Amino acid sequence: MTMSDAAKIVLSEMNRSMHVKDLVKEIESRDLFKFGAKNPPAVLSGALNKKSNIFERTTSGTYRLKGS
Repeated sequence: MTMSDAAKIVLSEMNRSMHVKDLVKEIESRDLFKFGAKNPPAVLSGALNKKSNIFERTTSGTYRLKGS
């Protein structure tokens, strides 16, 4: 599973916008993805920005699923 797949699952289940720091914590607590980076929120944010057809940035560092 990719980190963006994991973020999609969490955002879908939570049904709200989430900050990348909270997303990382939730993804890791569910064992959906293991971040090996020194700065997981920055890596996740970059991945979500690249998938703008799925994720929408609502404020700085905060994302939701498009259409939610």
